[in-house]
Amino acid sequence: MGYALASAILEAKMSFLMRMSSKHNLYTMEKAELAIWSEGAVFYWPEEGSEEKSHRFPADLIRIPAQGKAKHDVWLLTNILDQRDCRCDGGQVLPLEMAK
Repeated sequence: MGYALASAILEAKMSFLMRMSSKHNLYTMEKAELAIWSEGAVFYWPEEGSEEKSHRFPADLIRIPAQGKAKHDVWLLTNILDQRDCRCDGGQVLPLEMAK
C-alpha cells in the first residue's frame, strides 16, 4: 500500500484496511519494539519530505502473528481508529473483531 493511495482514500472520506510490507516506514510517538508489537497508533507519511509533519496521518497498525504453516506475520494498517467509525452505506455499525 502506498502513501498516495491511502491519502486518496482519506480525501474521499473513506476507510481502509490494507496489508503492509517492510518497505513502508511508520512512526510512533514513543520508541516501540517491533518484536513485541501487537497493535497500536502510528503515523504514516511519504518518504519524500518525511520531515514535513503536515503530510502525516494517524493510523492503527495491527500485527497478526503467523500460525500453522504460515512463516511470516501479517501487518495491517487502518485509518479506523474508533469502532464507532465502522459504518456501511446504510449507517449500520459493523462489528470489528479480529481472531487471534
